[in-house]
Amino acid sequence: MQKIIFFMIMLFVLASSVFAVEKVVLVQATSSAKNPTERNYAKSLTKRLSRWLAETGVANTVVYDDTLIASIGKAKVIILGYNPNPPSSELRELRKFINSGGKLMVFYSSSAELASMMGFKLGKYKSAPLGDRWNEINFNKKIPLYIPRVVYQNSRNIRIATPASSSARVIAYWADANSHRGNDPAWLESRYGYWMTHVLVDDGDTSAKQKMLLGLIAACDLSLWKPAAIQRMSELDYKLAAVVADVRKSDGQRAVKKISDVWAKDYEQFKLLMKNEKYAAAVTQADIVFTLAMRVYAVLQKSAKGEFRGVWDHTGMGLYPGNWIKTCDILKKAGLTDIFSNIVWAGLAHYPSKTTPQSNMVQLRGDQLKASIDAAHRAGLKLHAWKVCWNLVKASPEFVAEMNKQGRLQVSDIGQTKNWLCPSNKKNIQMELSVIREIVHNYNIDGIHLDYIRYPDSHYCYCTECHKSFEKYSKRKISNWPAAVRNGKLKLAYIRWRSWQITSFVKSVHTMIQQEKPAVKLSVAVYGMYPLCGLSVGQDWGFWLKHDIVDFVCPMDYSENLDQFSRLVKDQIALPYSRKRIYPGIGVTATESHLDKFEVIKQIKTTRENATGGFILFSLNRELEKEILPALRRGITK
Repeated sequence: MQKIIFFMIMLFVLASSVFAVEKVVLVQATSSAKNPTERNYAKSLTKRLSRWLAETGVANTVVYDDTLIASIGKAKVIILGYNPNPPSSELRELRKFINSGGKLMVFYSSSAELASMMGFKLGKYKSAPLGDRWNEINFNKKIPLYIPRVVYQNSRNIRIATPASSSARVIAYWADANSHRGNDPAWLESRYGYWMTHVLVDDGDTSAKQKMLLGLIAACDLSLWKPAAIQRMSELDYKLAAVVADVRKSDGQRAVKKISDVWAKDYEQFKLLMKNEKYAAAVTQADIVFTLAMRVYAVLQKSAKGEFRGVWDHTGMGLYPGNWIKTCDILKKAGLTDIFSNIVWAGLAHYPSKTTPQSNMVQLRGDQLKASIDAAHRAGLKLHAWKVCWNLVKASPEFVAEMNKQGRLQVSDIGQTKNWLCPSNKKNIQMELSVIREIVHNYNIDGIHLDYIRYPDSHYCYCTECHKSFEKYSKRKISNWPAAVRNGKLKLAYIRWRSWQITSFVKSVHTMIQQEKPAVKLSVAVYGMYPLCGLSVGQDWGFWLKHDIVDFVCPMDYSENLDQFSRLVKDQIALPYSRKRIYPGIGVTATESHLDKFEVIKQIKTTRENATGGFILFSLNRELEKEILPALRRGITK
């Protein structure tokens, strides 16, 4: 009998945990999004918001449009991260929710009815081809606690909303890249919650965006400050202990006392606030303590002469579009040495190319490659043209359609076409080589940096061209395609052949550079797990180093775990011919990792402990500029 009772209790506990709904509910778009592309985008946004909230201590539950009715439970806040057109049944439930005291947080909705029920009026869609019109979210003075006055985000389009009730008001406006505040609302507030005129983009300034989310959500439910403060306390104690341990190891006990004395008084204030259950103030105080600790810790770090210090610029337009001089001055003062500017993708160039379609930035901003080279050299920096190979994600639909029509796209082992050029197609090879030759020949470039120099994954490519080429290579007719090379006896031979397609292209680029301008360095962004990446995506970069067909590689060692980062670096530099030719990539604001000042400094120190000769940061954005570089230039890159 006791076993039965125990079993029933366990079932009840399990059921409660499975069906429990947190106070904060995120609704992932299903029926509110028109097509698979929108639904996939909504899924990624919802996942990101959920992770960001959890990292601030806000527990949350993710549900779907179609299951919202049964999932509201005891929710206090419902977040629509990107739900363009909620169906009428969902709108009815949301109306009931806010009328009963619940709060909504809505991003970039197209629903005029949803806006109206929250006290707003939905306006027109607006776009900005220059990409520098909506670069900052500037909050007013009267805003909820903890929200930063400025949050950086580059938005290309917004959907205007304005106040339409007595309780509604604009609490933040968009500003441009030069911090000039316009009249376009970014955030609105009413008695029913908050409305943002765009989505939250993962383009840097993550810490500020998390603070913004916490401040807005906690304003809807004050009880959320407590778990946020508890999590902040745990993080603070862990990081302070790590700082002390690192200082003791490198600078001795006297330095430990010096740095501890700086934050002692403020840390006691933090503990007092926690004891008195003043959780909102405690969260802010925790930030103050960590900032003080980092200020002294950063100064204690020592610089290193002759070190390679790179940064990836993913936009290809610098921090301030149209002002490369300002960007390069900032990087020079921070002690960096090399810029890798994402100037050309497959099918799109930010310079007046005669071999591939130009982006609208060329007409609107001019030749971005020339501007970046001139500004970099003026500041004493080196500029590497970052070339994305094969991947057509930035190309126009017309260009992609033409490539598809010509049979030049990659095909999976189950016959799915992907918008990547096939590396075994001779026309693709010549097109990609002609772009690189054009840059090397016409510009005073310091380096060519190849990215996506691989296959998407192990399921590609098995197109008709690959079939023909492999038959010629293997000197045999293969009728059972692609099964014969995917799972049959020819599998290993095909993996090797596939890898050689990438290696052969890299070798061709190297040969061309040596013929045109031997002083130009050839580098590649690569997966960190070698040699596995050679088997999975055809990226045999150890071979490239061994045979001197690249000058150096930049493994994307993006990890928040210092031990994991250290293991990757150790394994990489243990490879033959790797000395001073492997510059680990540090994921400051990567999808896979988000690092604070202390974590970035620790990873830089790890590269030095392993004598790599340098590192490269991902990526150039406002968070790197405002939060990370000031700490680095005080000591470690001084």
